[in-house]
Amino acid sequence: MRFSRTLLVVLASMATGWYLHAYLGVSNGPVNSKTKRVVPETVDLRGYHTRIPSSVSTPEKTGASQLQIYFNEKNFNDAIAYYNQLLGSTSSQESQQLRLAILEYAYTLKQGKSVDDALKLLNLYLEQNYRDVDALWLKGSILADKKDYQQQIEVLYEAKAYAYQERDIKKIVNNIRLSVDRYKQMLLELQNHSELLNLFRALVYQEPDYSPYFIELAKAQIKNQLDYDAKQSLELVIRDPVVGAKARQLLSEFSKNGESNDRSVALIGDSQTVPLLRRGNHFLVEAIINKNTRLNLIIDTGASLTVIKPASIEQAINGSLDQYPEHLFNTANGVVKAPVLKIDSMAIGEFEVSNLQVGGLTLINSAGIDGLLGMNFLKHFRFFIDQENNLLRLSLSD
Repeated sequence: MRFSRTLLVVLASMATGWYLHAYLGVSNGPVNSKTKRVVPETVDLRGYHTRIPSSVSTPEKTGASQLQIYFNEKNFNDAIAYYNQLLGSTSSQESQQLRLAILEYAYTLKQGKSVDDALKLLNLYLEQNYRDVDALWLKGSILADKKDYQQQIEVLYEAKAYAYQERDIKKIVNNIRLSVDRYKQMLLELQNHSELLNLFRALVYQEPDYSPYFIELAKAQIKNQLDYDAKQSLELVIRDPVVGAKARQLLSEFSKNGESNDRSVALIGDSQTVPLLRRGNHFLVEAIINKNTRLNLIIDTGASLTVIKPASIEQAINGSLDQYPEHLFNTANGVVKAPVLKIDSMAIGEFEVSNLQVGGLTLINSAGIDGLLGMNFLKHFRFFIDQENNLLRLSLSD
């Protein structure tokens, strides 16, 4: 999954243990101005926020010794297979000790300039231990050494999704900003404006509440002669206190260059502003399914699938979920089964998506919350979360 080819559907950061992320590919059917159609596929939901402490004591002798033998032979496949096997038979403390031995050896390889070996070891480890923030952070630093900022940004967003301590999240976000800036400068020097466009198209979906990305996206769209798209991006943040003045300046340059303002004015009419309810660091938006059932959904750009509690779905369809096939959902509380079906419609404001696939699953500790609004709805729109005014700004995507 690359910035240059597809939108990141990387996990978005959540601060509480009961949220979950959905990874579901969907394909589009016939489309009109306010209706999108999707085709169901297999569901795989991942939980997150598991973090193993970094501070441990001396590794258990037998396991660590065997790991070191594999390391010396650079037999990383057997080393990680051995570690994963031990996880089921050793104590939690011993498992943490062995984990630290793996990360320390990967760091040693990095320091010794054996970055390819370090990446190989970490990739094998992360196949099963994908929620390890320290391992993801280390992988990101190695990719930065290789100046592979594109993949580093991707890995840092994964780390951000699984981090739960505020200081860790802040550190990761700061490094994302730094890496994005470095990658942007690299692409500008190469005059690779198409790749720059792909980068910021992905980033505004990854962080729809970070307004500077919308300015960078508009600049890339202008460079790629996508003036109408640039105007849409700018209109979304024109009232933002951080970048609103810059957005208005860029919009005014279109008229200075002899373009009519009519099309820009029309953009405002094509957009919708929907009120949001702030819940901690997250936002709730009101949605209506099947034109008859109102819901309060958490906006989750890391969720590919929209998830709604079963009682609300049954009310909307006026029937039971028993008839629908169940899929496995890997959540923070283990693997659970839940039905997946298509509802006739979901609307937010005046925008509606038809035949939307949803999972029937109740979130834990979710009083007043009916589910998660995922990207299988949001991907049909350009949108910006206005944190200053608690608003969701939407416009139709091409």
